[in-house]
Amino acid sequence: MPTTVDPEEFGRLVARYERDGFPRFLNYWLELRGDRPLPAYRDFDPTRVPFALSSLFVVEDRGGVLRYRLAGEEIQSRYHTVVRGKTIFDLLSPRSAAVVEERWKRMLGGPHVGFIVTDHHTVNHRSVTGVRLQVPFADAAGDPRFLMCLVRYVSTADYVDMDQPLILDETYREVLCPAAEVLATPSA
Repeated sequence: MPTTVDPEEFGRLVARYERDGFPRFLNYWLELRGDRPLPAYRDFDPTRVPFALSSLFVVEDRGGVLRYRLAGEEIQSRYHTVVRGKTIFDLLSPRSAAVVEERWKRMLGGPHVGFIVTDHHTVNHRSVTGVRLQVPFADAAGDPRFLMCLVRYVSTADYVDMDQPLILDETYREVLCPAAEVLATPSA
């Protein structure tokens, strides 16, 4: 289960991953948010985060169904397919997809900003650690509708191809902070 932390602790956690661009990405999200509860998705400018684009994806809540709106090259290569328009259930086993979808809905429902570190194992005993920063965006009406996620994978071997499926018995730490309370992340 996720742990909700205060904004300062959340910022310190994200700051530990400066090399991977997480603080820069979060601070850009905060710049867009300004004094609103959430930034508007229409305000997102990909040219402001070029370091993140290959590892970024966006899901959109379309009437309770979360569909990929866009995904960078690293995300698409993980699935060996174009993911735009697909749900996570189109890409993962039902059990794995349910865990991911629940996590995404938790972020949008808060709305919360989430920082998630997961360890996965493949059927051939390779392991990979995924580090994710998930931030919600509002639609034109101000409602949380989009979830943007910056993902970095670190593996002990070459990353998993889809011929070696992940085993869901993952260990993970999910840390949440209410989106309206997130503060700027200090630089290291």
